[in-house]
Formats: sequence, C-alpha cells, structure tokens
Amino acid sequence: EYKQKMNPSEETEADFLTVDDESNLLKIVTETGIRFGDEFQPQMWPAVKWTAFAYFKRFYLRHSPMEFVPKIIIVACYYLATKIEEFNVSIHEF
Repeated sequence: EYKQKMNPSEETEADFLTVDDESNLLKIVTETGIRFGDEFQPQMWPAVKWTAFAYFKRFYLRHSPMEFVPKIIIVACYYLATKIEEFNVSIHEF
C-alpha cells in the first residue's frame, strides 16, 4: 500500500520498515509510554494509563508506524484518555 504512494521509479525496499521493525518500534514506544504515565505529575490513575494504551493499540490496528509517528500518537492517546477518564489536567501541564 505504501509503495504505491511513492514514485515507482524511486522505490527501494530499504525505505520501508519490515514487520519486525514496526513491531519493535511500537514495543519501544509502549515501554516509553509506560514510563511517561508512571512519572507524570500529578500521579495518573491506572484507568487513564490503560485507556491510553487501548487507544494506542487500536489506532495501530488500522495504521502503520510509517504513516503516523508513534511518539506523537501515544502522547495524544494519553491526553485523550485524561479527558475521557475525567482526570483533570490542562494542556499546559501536559
């Protein structure tokens, strides 16, 4: 799918992540996201953290890390989870 978006004359296999590379990237971002949730002040409720990870996992069921930067998506998922779970935090505190 992504190869079709590129100019066929310029496409090379080196420009794309393998399935293992994508999996490893998401695993690293997930581990970093866990640390983010644990170190966030004020202390996040567990429900906020798990809601954020549910959103993160669901997002990448349909999209590839080559389309959207996982680091930005995990932070967006956390912010959305704080609003859904009514954990009162402003964007400036985030």
